[in-house]
Amino acid sequence: MGCPLEAKALRLARALGTFEADRISRPSKGAVARAIVDDAFRRVGAAIARQQHRLRYRSIRGRYRLVSDHSALLQRCLLASWLERHASRTDRVDLLTHVLVFLVWSCLERNVFYLTVGLCRLVYGYSTAETIAVYDLLARDPDRLRSADTFRRCKQRLVEALLNRFPRALAVRRGPRGEARLGLADPSADDANTGRVGATLELLCPWGTECPIVDEHFDARFDPLPLPSNPRDSADSQRCHCLLHPTCLLRLTRALGLAPPQECLT
Repeated sequence: MGCPLEAKALRLARALGTFEADRISRPSKGAVARAIVDDAFRRVGAAIARQQHRLRYRSIRGRYRLVSDHSALLQRCLLASWLERHASRTDRVDLLTHVLVFLVWSCLERNVFYLTVGLCRLVYGYSTAETIAVYDLLARDPDRLRSADTFRRCKQRLVEALLNRFPRALAVRRGPRGEARLGLADPSADDANTGRVGATLELLCPWGTECPIVDEHFDARFDPLPLPSNPRDSADSQRCHCLLHPTCLLRLTRALGLAPPQECLT
């Protein structure tokens, strides 16, 4: 982990912002970002050790945890440090950024399945059946396939976690057929945030990954998803990239015949 990675961490910390932004000077803002990055570097050694231990027992009763390279683990540690610093200040930072960082970090701490549900069901509002199609294309592994009930339970866990973190800022609304939809408590803010969701999620793409879907005419019926089959080769991080990067997700959903993500924002 050399200087380039440290510089990348500082850029991300500054891009996410800090709760002190409206109270302190630019040099002090840089000090806050530096403190977050330093804390992330202190955490990453333990995170690497935990992952190496898990890799010895990678599948236990069909449960998979996300496998990441060291740079992506550092990125997750940075998000954890940022969230910890803002745990009691949910009204002092940009709300959309805070919600998306918390949702993505919560999912990355688990696996690709959680990230698929979190983004497709809560951010973009795809149906359960459509979310299953996205996950099945990403997983391409019979051992990883889940039932519709498992998708619904995962969504409920994530909703509960978000409402616990943001009890006043988020609210549950009822969509078609009485389905629960999570949104901002202030509906007037939704339109203003529409154009920022993709840019914020792109910031959170795993470091060290590139767009695996480069063909605009990628067809899920005939073309295999170009991912390494071995999790140790960062296939999990590439799957996360497909979900977080707006262009990749657009190509993925278009290949499945789904509506564009930007048109499905909740």
